[in-house]
Amino acid sequence: MSGRGPPGNNAAAPGSAARPLTVRAQTLRSVALPTEHGAWGFLAESALIGLVLAPAWGGGLAAVAGVSAFLLGHPLRILLLDRQRGVVSERTQAAAWLAAFYATVAAAAGAWLWVAVPRPWWLPVVGALPLAALQLVATLRNTARTLTAQLAGAVAVAALAPTLLIAGGWPVAPALWFWLLLALRALCAIVTVRDRLRRQKGLAGAGAALWAVYAACGLTVAGLAARGAVPWLVLAGFGLLAAQAAAGRHSRQAVPPQRLGLESLASGLAFTVMLLVAYRGS
Repeated sequence: MSGRGPPGNNAAAPGSAARPLTVRAQTLRSVALPTEHGAWGFLAESALIGLVLAPAWGGGLAAVAGVSAFLLGHPLRILLLDRQRGVVSERTQAAAWLAAFYATVAAAAGAWLWVAVPRPWWLPVVGALPLAALQLVATLRNTARTLTAQLAGAVAVAALAPTLLIAGGWPVAPALWFWLLLALRALCAIVTVRDRLRRQKGLAGAGAALWAVYAACGLTVAGLAARGAVPWLVLAGFGLLAAQAAAGRHSRQAVPPQRLGLESLASGLAFTVMLLVAYRGS
């Protein structure tokens, strides 16, 4: 997620005279969209929950702002990394253009939402900003692959769900419980993928710590369900995630990281469907 790569054929050395740069369509596409399946999965889950459970124009406007803010992250990281290295290339120029565009769309949608929807939808946004900043700083320090940075980024994206729900008319507390559920789901997904990648490289896996994470998440959800904060069926969704993790640990087949990302994306969407069924039926 660091956004690093070859500076391109038009890279200018530090201190050299600036010259006009043209941006090829291929470069523009590579900068416009992040390539991580996990990030797209967390975004899709959050947006789907918000738009299905609170189908209101306020939620749709919040979705525009949230997706634009999500897309802003990729070119912004590229731009800051290139400037940190003193590199100016066509990729840098594309990143600057796209970052400005995404920021403008997010700001415009957010301002419209602020004026038109007098609800505290901004509470999850305030909570997500430090997490997004933490991930950005980790990228600039080349520590974006740490568990802390990955979890911070995923939980920041998951804030889209409660934002959409509150903008769509939900009370604050039930909407924020959704953020917690998605944060727990993100924790399970991230530790599972990290464990499998380590074992495929011949390194020590998470072992008992992996199941401790699942047990803690399950107990948390059970406690919420016992209080009536979430439906009991939500617990089955975490059972599904645990079953996938168990199947992965028993598999001896080496799986490319891209395929692991797709598998995590599929299980996340299945988990989201179970959440929607649980809440629709409650």
